[in-house]
Amino acid sequence: MKKWKMVKKFLLWVLLLTVLINFVSAVNICEEVVSPNVTCRMITPPITCATYNYTVLNLTGSILTQDSLNLLNSSVYYFNFTENQVGGYIVKLCDGRSREVYVREEGNSMWLAIIISLLGMTFLFGFIAFNIKNRKLKNVKVLMVLLTIVNTFMLGLLPLAITLNPSDPAKFNPVAIGYFSVNGLLLVFVIWLYALHLIKNVWSEKDGGDFE
Repeated sequence: MKKWKMVKKFLLWVLLLTVLINFVSAVNICEEVVSPNVTCRMITPPITCATYNYTVLNLTGSILTQDSLNLLNSSVYYFNFTENQVGGYIVKLCDGRSREVYVREEGNSMWLAIIISLLGMTFLFGFIAFNIKNRKLKNVKVLMVLLTIVNTFMLGLLPLAITLNPSDPAKFNPVAIGYFSVNGLLLVFVIWLYALHLIKNVWSEKDGGDFE
């Protein structure tokens, strides 16, 4: 029955929303190699210290940063790591444990990540616009079409940005993060709007004949 199909559509949109929220809110966790001027989050294992702090040193042993850890959950802490100089660094925790982090130029991979993200958002907006058939959601469809066009235009500008800064995409990180955040928030809004529309239609349907 139509009512059951609408319920399945609603569940699909909720699943898409959940994936999107995880994508938008995902934190850049520090790996062994990070890029210059890119902030990542370093999460500690469970630790117990008298004073919860950390120290960042270069490979010669000189102290560069010493600051407090932030509580994440129970005995797990975190801090944000950013360095602008290429090279190796040692991060030492208050309990004596340490790890090495290397800052290197990763221009090609960062540009690839930006391109893939923009392609994904463009495809998602176009997919949603194509599948909105209800006239009551005409304004939402127009918004999705406009965002698809804007993202396609931004994809066209990427070759120019890559040509100007082939090995230093970090300059564009604040712009890219802001742009994707706005796109993500708009997408979350549209998904919730469509989900509420489906709920309204489900509850307005008369009971009976739940399954075909």
